Amino acid sequence: MSVKRRIFACGFLSVVFCAAPVAPALPSTNPFSIGGNVRFLATHSSYTELKPLFPDSQTFLRSSFRLTIASRLAPAVGYDIHVVPNIDYDSEPESGLFKPRIGNPRYHVGPPLRTWSRGSWGAGLRLDRFNIRISLPGVDLTVGRQAVTFGHAFFWNPLDVFAPFRLLDFDREYKEGVDAVRLDVPTGRFSGLNLIAAPGREIVFSPDFRETSARGGLSRYGSALLARYSTIYQGWEMSFQAGKVYGGFQFGAGAAGEAGSFDMRMEAAYFIADKARRRPLPDPLGNDLLEDHVTAVLGLSWRFPYDLDFAVEYFYNGAARAKYIESALLRVVHGSNLQMSTQLLGAVFGYPVLPIVSARLAWILSIPDHSFLVHPHVTLSLTDEMDLYLGGTWGFGDGPFLYQQQYPLLRSEFGTYPNALYLLLKVYF
Repeated sequence: MSVKRRIFACGFLSVVFCAAPVAPALPSTNPFSIGGNVRFLATHSSYTELKPLFPDSQTFLRSSFRLTIASRLAPAVGYDIHVVPNIDYDSEPESGLFKPRIGNPRYHVGPPLRTWSRGSWGAGLRLDRFNIRISLPGVDLTVGRQAVTFGHAFFWNPLDVFAPFRLLDFDREYKEGVDAVRLDVPTGRFSGLNLIAAPGREIVFSPDFRETSARGGLSRYGSALLARYSTIYQGWEMSFQAGKVYGGFQFGAGAAGEAGSFDMRMEAAYFIADKARRRPLPDPLGNDLLEDHVTAVLGLSWRFPYDLDFAVEYFYNGAARAKYIESALLRVVHGSNLQMSTQLLGAVFGYPVLPIVSARLAWILSIPDHSFLVHPHVTLSLTDEMDLYLGGTWGFGDGPFLYQQQYPLLRSEFGTYPNALYLLLKVYF
């Protein structure tokens, strides 16, 4: 363990163990909750049109268990712990797009507690939440691994810089935790200031650019220090944020509210790359891995009669480059780009077919190359404690090809996505 990681760990444990003696005595009824859920995920992806990049097909299975513990050491001191062990089977462990995120996110101080793999089988154990919350006069302090969620939009969130959901993350019940120190300061009845400091390490590519990992000690380049202010103005939820993020600086704003019979959501962010730490892309792509850019989202949603919901979003992605889509793919793999296309349009329909059955259909279009993705999804509520999710994705567009029988070239964004089916079973206790 490096010196910086030891300092962070010692500081966190000092807060945990030193806060309890100075807090008032425990009440007679200590609020203690323990719960969790079991998940089984099965996906099968077909890559028959993507042979230059992937195998013919891939089957991925994951069985995971989430144990949640929340309690209070005192009326003003509480903690939250989520322990998540998992067992995986992956027919093609070295490739594939349609499977949960693996590896270290940017703002994890340490690796998962334990990982093991042999051939197609693997297992892991991680702490997804491990934090302590202290309520002080006029401020709340949270230290440790926690979920940090910013943004207003549905498909894309430029303001969500801490482990944002990907487009194919259909299971969004739990946001991935990051290691951070957070101060929440109320400034009014419906307004407040958030200060977040998250130590991080730099994400680097493997030699073949297929995966990334976090290496080295904590660094200024990989860390974040962000301030966010939110308020309600004339019925609109407004937010403004600025600060140091991974690889540079970000300034952004967002709003959500009603415009007539529509619900409207908008976000915009401007990223300034750290010029002192250039990361050039390999030839012939040129340019740097991180560059100055603007991203913005505008979304509308409304409810029709008979409980039919409809939402549409437009996404301008200044981090992409239309000429070299391969460079945009590398930025997506690196986590510095949400999509490969410069402009996208997304729409989703939702309808409750029966009291225990709901259906959703999502459609995402890449405007520059006219490729699109179709994502139907059905949810069945089997019991009060058991839900079953069935769905799939189908990508349409020009597929990749081998240039001079050696170099894979991409011709569209969603023509590079596999056709996939998935089943997800959740059992709560």
